[in-house]
Amino acid sequence: MQDALGVPGGEVLRVRALVSRNRLSFPDASAFTRTVILLGMEPGSLVMERKMLIGIKERAERHAEPPPTAASALKSELRS
Repeated sequence: MQDALGVPGGEVLRVRALVSRNRLSFPDASAFTRTVILLGMEPGSLVMERKMLIGIKERAERHAEPPPTAASALKSELRS
């Protein structure tokens, strides 16, 4: 999802929001069983979500880096 937000200087900021939902349903299980399942699933879900966000961040940062130019490649070769 992408929204444009106006700021006082007339600039427009681009904002991206990630919505994550996790729903577990065990209607026939006892309250104790549902609690145990919830306590086991929630940390695992958080770990997987964190890894996903790190991957998104790495790809975004990689995409934001300008490609090396021939001049910068030549300079780096001359330095070594």
